[in-house]
Amino acid sequence: MASVLERWSPVTDDFTIVNVPIDQAVTAYCAWTRRLGHSFSKSSFKDSIDTAFASLTPLSMSMTKKLFVSVGDEWTAFFQNGTQGSDPTAGGHQLAMELGVIGMRICATPSDYLWQAVMWEVYAPQSLGGDEFGYRRNLAVVNDGGRWHFDNTGAPYPFEQQLRYSLRRKRDRFDRSLLHQYLREAAVNPYDRDVLSVSADRPIVKLEVSNPHDPVTRYSSYSYAEAGALHKA
Repeated sequence: MASVLERWSPVTDDFTIVNVPIDQAVTAYCAWTRRLGHSFSKSSFKDSIDTAFASLTPLSMSMTKKLFVSVGDEWTAFFQNGTQGSDPTAGGHQLAMELGVIGMRICATPSDYLWQAVMWEVYAPQSLGGDEFGYRRNLAVVNDGGRWHFDNTGAPYPFEQQLRYSLRRKRDRFDRSLLHQYLREAAVNPYDRDVLSVSADRPIVKLEVSNPHDPVTRYSSYSYAEAGALHKA
């Protein structure tokens, strides 16, 4: 059976996690967006992860729905109803800076996508090793218009297999299996079974834009299947 993150592509193709429990993540996100003039209606799911992801439809580039999901005891994942993933800036980099904690971007597109990517970014304040802009580490293998690119910036962690980064084929230098290994070493791997969790004590939280004057651009809307088809050859 496919994992949660495989079942709900493309929303789950590119997302973030932050090193705080879910209540802190939601509170910080709402405080930050309130300063920007946004407001949200709030709901929760206590029984089913799949029901929560299904509620994000329709998918759109406007990304008006947000989902916070517990990842183990100490991390929270952030998703949005985007057609190309969940946009790592707001839920990862910004939250990490707001809270002064580690955040991570996790990107692994399906193997049948026309333009594939595997990416791992670590966000951190300077007190936790980040640079002045809040970036700590970046590894990425991306097929951009038919050409493969490999990015490697920031100081490597001790557990990294740096010999892999000199392989001849760029697409082999950082793949899905290596991403999973690094996540387990550095934090928690949300792809592992039962790591994404929901319960009465720790419900999934959904935020939806509620301000009628919120300047959200109107884009076309899609089902999960329709949005996934946009990425295939």
